[in-house]
Amino acid sequence: MLSLIVVETVILCVQILFYFGCELLQHDHKDVRRPVDDRIPFLPGFAFAYLLWFPLIALFPLFLYYVSEKDYAVYQLSILVSIVSSTVIYVLFPTSMERHVPEEGHLRWLIRLIYKCDFKGSNCSPSLHCAQCYLILASACLCGTFNAGALVLILIITAAIVVSTVMIKQHALIDVMTAVPLAVFSYLAGWLIANNMGYETILRALGLA
Repeated sequence: MLSLIVVETVILCVQILFYFGCELLQHDHKDVRRPVDDRIPFLPGFAFAYLLWFPLIALFPLFLYYVSEKDYAVYQLSILVSIVSSTVIYVLFPTSMERHVPEEGHLRWLIRLIYKCDFKGSNCSPSLHCAQCYLILASACLCGTFNAGALVLILIITAAIVVSTVMIKQHALIDVMTAVPLAVFSYLAGWLIANNMGYETILRALGLA
């Protein structure tokens, strides 16, 4: 279990480093907001769903590892591919959007905290928040060992997180949509790498075998 937690921590640190580090290389951000985004209501209560992403990306891999080590290897590879791929996109095509900062309301402090943690408010499209939700859902469905109840729960949580990104104006609709091809590419790349190198090799490289 300790080795597994170490692996998860290292991957998370890599994601943070790449995500925020690439902002130093960005210039001329493009605004991703479109008229359709102005028609989507701002619902601050979805902030709680948005925050579910953090325990989800921390806990899901732990469960997946004990359910299927092979699927865990594919999942982690796909996560690493999504991190590297999104970083390249963010550097080549920097995007941003103006956040809706509420002037009043009980959840104003929470919305402001979420915006503040995003620093520059860049790296919008594709949404890594959404792409990794798609990867979690795909991994759970393709694993074949999660029961129906677990799959429904994962579907509800990931769907709520994806919807929350536009409801609290953290992302535009195009960010959610462009996250789909990123997730598909990342999963296929992870699957191909795992099959070519061998699952045991991947697990040994991660210090888990």
